[in-house]
Amino acid sequence: MDELDYYSYRPLITPEQPICLASMPGGQAGKTARLISILTGLPLAWLDRSVEHRAGTSIDGLVIQQGEAARHALERKEIPKVLAHKTPHIIALGETTLLDQELCGLLRAKSRLMYLRRPVPSLVAELDRLSTKRRTTYARYFLDQPISPQAVQALVDRLEPPLLAHAQVIDVGELRPPSAAGRVIEALGWELPEVWTRPQT
Repeated sequence: MDELDYYSYRPLITPEQPICLASMPGGQAGKTARLISILTGLPLAWLDRSVEHRAGTSIDGLVIQQGEAARHALERKEIPKVLAHKTPHIIALGETTLLDQELCGLLRAKSRLMYLRRPVPSLVAELDRLSTKRRTTYARYFLDQPISPQAVQALVDRLEPPLLAHAQVIDVGELRPPSAAGRVIEALGWELPEVWTRPQT
C-alpha cells in the first residue's frame, strides 16, 4: 500500500497542482501548511518530517553531522513521490530546498510555489521563543552564534533569493499561522464551503 494513501482524504477542492509553502527559519510555513491541509481536506506533506523519518535524526543533527547536501539528497527521494501522487498535496518545504537546483527546477515545473515572507523582527521573536523551549532548535544556524537581528538578516540574505525569484510572495507580517493560512487560501482564490457557523446569540 502506498504510504501516502494511509488516510482517506476528502478534499473540499482539487487544485491543478500541489501547493508548496516555504519560509525562513521561524517563518512557520510547516504549521501554516498543516492548517491549510485541515481547512481544505488536502493531504499534507511536511518535507522536514519526512526527511527526519528517513534519516533517523533531526534536521539539525543531519545537517550538522553530514552537511546540507545530505538533506537535499533525501529531499530528492521524497519530493518526486509526493508530486506524483494522484491527489495534489499541500507541501511544506525546507528553508533551503530551493537552493538545490535540481529540486528547484522540479518544483517550479510541477507545483505552485509560495513564499510566506515575514519581517526579520518577527523571525527573531519566533526563533527566540523556540529556543527557550528547546535550545538546539535551528542549531545548524546558531550553534556558534546567538540569535540576533544581524544573524537572522544574514540568513535571510542567503536563503531568500531563489524564493523571490521563483515563488509567489505572500507577506504575512506578524500573522499567526491560522491567519496566515487564511491569507494563503485567499491568495489562491479558493472559496471553501462554510461547514459550520457559530450560532447567533
